[in-house]
Amino acid sequence: MAYAISSSAALLASLLGIQGGSTIEPAKSASVPRLRFTSFTRWVYDSDLVHRGLNGAQESTGMILGVGASYQSSRSRPVLEAALSIAQPYYTEVSQLNRPMVDGLVALNRRVNKRLTLSLAGDVSTNNYLEDRALSQDYRGRIRLSFRADRNLEVKLGCSYKERYYEDARKNSVVTTAEAAIEHRLDANRSIELGYRRDISTAAVGKFDYVRNGYFLRYTTPTSKTDTLTVGLRLREKGENRPVKGPQRIRDFRSTHQWKFYADWVHPLGDDLDLELSYSYENRASNDIRRDFANHQIVLGLVAHF
Repeated sequence: MAYAISSSAALLASLLGIQGGSTIEPAKSASVPRLRFTSFTRWVYDSDLVHRGLNGAQESTGMILGVGASYQSSRSRPVLEAALSIAQPYYTEVSQLNRPMVDGLVALNRRVNKRLTLSLAGDVSTNNYLEDRALSQDYRGRIRLSFRADRNLEVKLGCSYKERYYEDARKNSVVTTAEAAIEHRLDANRSIELGYRRDISTAAVGKFDYVRNGYFLRYTTPTSKTDTLTVGLRLREKGENRPVKGPQRIRDFRSTHQWKFYADWVHPLGDDLDLELSYSYENRASNDIRRDFANHQIVLGLVAHF
């Protein structure tokens, strides 16, 4: 998924079958109903789904089956939005990840004037694994301001408060986030978005505290009259409060540099059926070599709307 200013917006867009993931103008097409149900099947290959430190990578394949529902108070500029997704993964070799995943979102949008829109949202995510390669339960509230400078340029500012709970209670944390993005809409339904995000995490035990800076670039373009391709690059720098031994037995604090390239392609097979194909390559380098990894992920999915 894209590292956009609002990851919860991507959930709503996926359930509605809308490209772009904006909660401000999510459904200009009159053919999209206000209440919609979704079912999906996704096949996943990951070359290093569970990184085992110096013991090497854990390659895995699996299926994810799920259902979802979404609601918008209007088709063009909804004041109220809600979405719910329930999924069950079935991975090989890593049965500890085969737990139900629930994602929920409720958002209130108010158009202050022709240029400015305010969005208040709350979202829940259970058994979220891929963000930090550890199972967690996340509860978040966020505020976002979207300012349309002109017809093709939009500036987005946001902040959020998130509580995260892990199986290891020492890692339980509060994460505050500030984020900003600029989206430029090009001709032929193309767009490019550039953004920055800063996370500050305070954990139950101090050595698990961290500060993370993230940057992303995303480009979306139609590849035909019906198909959409999104490609992006995400960079993250993370400084932790956990000491590690350096090459001369000097203790230093753990730092991590991570980058990810991804491409998502959506092809409608009919009015209510989409074919999805995604590829990503992710690389992480750290002064703690146990944290180094590189992985390829391929996802093939079918999404039905009714």
